[in-house]
Amino acid sequence: MSSIAPSNRVVSALRIPALLGATGYLALGAAPEPMVPLYPDDWTRNFRIGASLMFNVKADFTLNGPVSVNRQPTGPVGQPGADHYYDDGYVRVDSTGNAGGDTTYWGYDNASQVDLANNRIVMRSVRSFDTTEDFSEDAGASPGLDVSYGGHIRDWGRLRFGWEAGYGFTPFDFKDSSSLDATFVRDVQAFSTGGIALPPAPYSGGPSGIGPAIPDVSTALPDEILNGTVNGTRELDVNLHALRAGATLFWRFQPRWALVGSVGPAMGLVPGTYSYGETFNLNDGSVASESGELSHTEVVFGGYASATLHCRVMQSADVYLGVQFMSLQNAEFGNSQREATLDLGATFNLSLGVNWPF
Repeated sequence: MSSIAPSNRVVSALRIPALLGATGYLALGAAPEPMVPLYPDDWTRNFRIGASLMFNVKADFTLNGPVSVNRQPTGPVGQPGADHYYDDGYVRVDSTGNAGGDTTYWGYDNASQVDLANNRIVMRSVRSFDTTEDFSEDAGASPGLDVSYGGHIRDWGRLRFGWEAGYGFTPFDFKDSSSLDATFVRDVQAFSTGGIALPPAPYSGGPSGIGPAIPDVSTALPDEILNGTVNGTRELDVNLHALRAGATLFWRFQPRWALVGSVGPAMGLVPGTYSYGETFNLNDGSVASESGELSHTEVVFGGYASATLHCRVMQSADVYLGVQFMSLQNAEFGNSQREATLDLGATFNLSLGVNWPF
């Protein structure tokens, strides 16, 4: 009897955990469902959008003299009934149509323009300047937008071969405020005073036909060449619309983590405006100015390569961090005399955003 009792106690002890397990199973009602993979393999498309920072984009500003000044024309020499514009005055057609060959619609800035000995008033206007400029500015970290849509073509377990089409938008603004030494060529024309007593400078007559009138025919005098400086700004304002399409390779290396590589051709649409506002300070103390802008759209081509790290944060969404290298042709704005070149030859782009597989 004493040898049987210990065996019963052992058997009873072994039954207790089994009964507790069965009770727990019945209490839950069924065995637990298997976990759904954090990175399911049944998606066929994906869309992502995020913020981006583009690096290594610069603009090169050049001036290739002589540079023509953008201003209203001085007007024809020896021709009546025409408008004339100058840096230090004007002679225009008044409301009478310059009846009798005289006009009241004239003005001048300085007493030094009056040549009493020759009974005339002298007007001047800068026609061109000659200088050399070679200025470069880096855009630094330029914020923008990056969007991509893609899908897969074939699977090999954790690897997927696919495609993507992407779009990136980045605006840029470059400014050159260099002061440049220059040589200026100035048009010089004279108008007879008609023997009248000129009003003191500065004087601005109107188009009414009433007031002091002078003959409206100009006479050309020799050009003047002076040294001085060009001050002001030259600015390039552009938007880069980068389009890309390429092959992708997707690798799920951990349940939550995946890496995507992509490579392919790229194209850029680059609308831009080269604008300038400059002041000319001449050595004789006179000052003139000009402004203008040149706008058009450049189309450039190249290629890209990118790598994107994805982290699954919920069943249908990832956050991603991407890096992209893109090389595009340079985009040029301006003309043969003044030019700004946008250098897109080796740009890098960092992006951060959300990806949705579906």
